[in-house]
Amino acid sequence: MDESARGIATAALTLQSNLLNALIRKAVLTRVEALDIVDSSLRSAASQPDEAADIARICLEGLREGLVELTAHT
Repeated sequence: MDESARGIATAALTLQSNLLNALIRKAVLTRVEALDIVDSSLRSAASQPDEAADIARICLEGLREGLVELTAHT
């Protein structure tokens, strides 16, 4: 994967992360529902053996850790 594709993938995952967090803040989604979405995405990324899936997995794992932290503090 070249740098442009890596940048696009990272930007897309950052946008999705921000959207999930905004939906949680607005009480449209619970943190548990957001975790389910992230877990589903992680399972999908795990089934793809390429570099894009690796980038997605790394970003999603970071998002999941943040959601778990937030859930533990509330």
